[in-house]
Amino acid sequence: MSFGFRGWSRGAASRVYVTRAGVPIGHIDLVSGRRHPRAGAADCLDEAAQALSARLGGVTAPELEPIVGDLADRRPGQSIERLADSNERFAQGLAAEQRTAAVLDAATGIRVLHSVPLTRDHDIDHIVVTAGGVFAINTKSTVHTVLIHDGTVSVAGYRQEWLAKADSDAGTLETLLRRQGLAIDVTPAVVVWAAGVDGYDASVIPGEQLDQAVHAWLHEHTLAAPVADAAYEIMRRPDFWAGSAR
Repeated sequence: MSFGFRGWSRGAASRVYVTRAGVPIGHIDLVSGRRHPRAGAADCLDEAAQALSARLGGVTAPELEPIVGDLADRRPGQSIERLADSNERFAQGLAAEQRTAAVLDAATGIRVLHSVPLTRDHDIDHIVVTAGGVFAINTKSTVHTVLIHDGTVSVAGYRQEWLAKADSDAGTLETLLRRQGLAIDVTPAVVVWAAGVDGYDASVIPGEQLDQAVHAWLHEHTLAAPVADAAYEIMRRPDFWAGSAR
């Protein structure tokens, strides 16, 4: 049975909506590669994503590689590197993640993990461990001005789900840490490289102010050193993330 694909793009967002036999089964986010199936249609949407990937030469809906080795050795944007040469959106995303990583890696007193696969088709761009706590960071990039108003983030007039996704990532990481006996609050953050940021939300950090944010984190002493050490060491291990795939 064949699939139907309908493209959609507004502002910084780009999706493909999928039907099978005329029935909607979900959509694929072409920016993140994440799949959003309707209830009971996850396997069907996976099949559709593979069909679409083959049709477009393998540039959409990437599957993350298995988690192996020391995660401290992972490169920023590693999950999307293989797509950056053939897809401009992934190339821009990779450059933005590398830009964020350059600031984080240059800071002293923090430890960073990059491009950590969280699920089958989604990763956390950066995880930072400091005396001020654990931070799950997502990097975003746009040529437009980002507008923040009343807890809503918009780009070129279109609402973005950046904060909800950042909260979800932080919540998942908190759950995984608690399973290992580490009751740590994980703080979500979105680093934005944009033409400008108009408005304020504590979770949204303009890229140009990231070094200031890191400095602030270093002066918050909410996490005892042994706990921070334990969290970082356990998050470096592939088996820690085995329970997150879904």
